[in-house]
Amino acid sequence: MRGRKRKRWWSALTSVGVVVLLTKGLAVRHVLWEGDAPISFGTMARVNQHLKGRPIWLCTKRQIHRWLANEMVGEVRVRWRLPHTVVITATAPTLVGMLPNGSWGILADEKGRLWRKVPLYATRLPFLLLPSSLAPDRVLPIVKRTLQVCAQEQVTVRAVWITPYGEVAVYLPQSGWWQLGNSVALPLKVRLGKALQQHRLSPPDSVIDLSLMRVIALRSQGEQGERRR
Repeated sequence: MRGRKRKRWWSALTSVGVVVLLTKGLAVRHVLWEGDAPISFGTMARVNQHLKGRPIWLCTKRQIHRWLANEMVGEVRVRWRLPHTVVITATAPTLVGMLPNGSWGILADEKGRLWRKVPLYATRLPFLLLPSSLAPDRVLPIVKRTLQVCAQEQVTVRAVWITPYGEVAVYLPQSGWWQLGNSVALPLKVRLGKALQQHRLSPPDSVIDLSLMRVIALRSQGEQGERRR
């Protein structure tokens, strides 16, 4: 009986010792910040104050993301450097444009999340004219895809307009509007619009409909002469 009691006491003492060691010996003393998210120094100081002295295993991504709810943070990663350091990597959201709202614009990222307001012409982000019947997270992937294709072709877009049916039109500062329609053959449509722009075949401030493309066969005069022979 006495042997069993001693074993229980030793087990209890060992458990208490492990808990004390994990609580005190692995408490947070240092917090390192990484990433490009524009977090204010005040918010960093508050998060550091929350973390220091806490057991390191309680410093989770979910908890820290909640403390950063009012900051422009797209993703958060948390790493532990035992025994006393927590490394927080906070990256900025990938902004695709802004929703005009009077003289202000609401920043929007690629995942459809809306952020803070800024003066309408404070950034070079394109204006987003989205349908009120659809949530931003449903149409912003289309916006992102369109802007990526235009960027690959070095086409500067000032505004993107999305219809309730998911069709796209883009506004270029010097060429007016390009109606691109759906995402079918989107790179080809942008290249055709770019070719029209480079050869000055489209008047300024015009509307070019590239949404319904047809296959056109082009032959040189030499080829036609050879066929006639």
